[in-house]
Amino acid sequence: MAVSFRPEYSYARVLGSVARFKLGERASALAKAGRVVEAWKSLFGDAPPQLPERLLVSAAERRLEEEALKDFISLAGQLSRHEEFFKALLRKSEYGYVKRLIVAFESGEPTPPEGAKLPIKSSLQIQAWPDRGQVFTGRRFGWLAEGDRHDSVLEKNRLDRQYYLELARAASRLPAELKGGLSRVLRREVELENVVWALRLRRYYGMGADDIRSYLIELRGSNATSAAVDALSRHPDSKSDWSGWKYEGLVNESVKEGEDWHLDLRHVEVQARRKIFSDLLLSMHAGTSSLVPLYAWYRIKEYETAAIFGVLEGIHLEAPVDEIAAFAAQYTGARA
Repeated sequence: MAVSFRPEYSYARVLGSVARFKLGERASALAKAGRVVEAWKSLFGDAPPQLPERLLVSAAERRLEEEALKDFISLAGQLSRHEEFFKALLRKSEYGYVKRLIVAFESGEPTPPEGAKLPIKSSLQIQAWPDRGQVFTGRRFGWLAEGDRHDSVLEKNRLDRQYYLELARAASRLPAELKGGLSRVLRREVELENVVWALRLRRYYGMGADDIRSYLIELRGSNATSAAVDALSRHPDSKSDWSGWKYEGLVNESVKEGEDWHLDLRHVEVQARRKIFSDLLLSMHAGTSSLVPLYAWYRIKEYETAAIFGVLEGIHLEAPVDEIAAFAAQYTGARA
């Protein structure tokens, strides 16, 4: 382990970095830029490349992701390049890129989408595009090359499971003084991810609880599935049936006027995202001599980047400003 890394020093730098985040109001303000060119100038402070707007959106997204990774490595020091946990965490960007590749394969794109340059060795053979079998060949994603029929939603579910299992395994090998409350933070995050996946699979695939269990993320030594399993036992069309559920606060209070009450899955997803975000903010100030603040920073930065991605997409699609601002607020947990 790199001896130059001091968690207390990293914590101080994390707090300074958070103060510069483009969260909430900043992301919402971008929605008023009107054009992607203006949003680029606001984000980066320089002139954008001469590209069609669609390509400019992609270029901005890559730059945001690369800058976030660069900031993370700067905060973590040399440890981020060598420690197994940080490698697993940095691979989150690769998992996100694989999901984009799945969509591109599904739509028959002639060329692969461009991805951010990652500071870790790629698990992909992207130069083999459009040969799916060759692109995904290898130990980590080889299962995506198997068979002729593919379900993109279930593949993305498996990618989420695989990512969190790799991350949790790496976290379990950290020294106790660096681990701190990291296992608890991961368990809460995974628990909420499982809730959302369970309700999605029931709603959109008509799966029963027994089938859904195999699609939930199981963490060794920690119960991260019981809230999701409990949710599956409750009736989606009965508000009273959700009373007493662990995450009852995620459930919508009302529906459109004139409609009978039903569980609003989109509302649950947004509220789960906001709760994860809120928990991460609190975790940033817990265990300052551990890696918990740095992990919280990474995930919050990921939320920020996703919010700005959505703003850029909304500007490109000429969505109403209020809708774009509301989307940004949903991702960051801030007010629009």
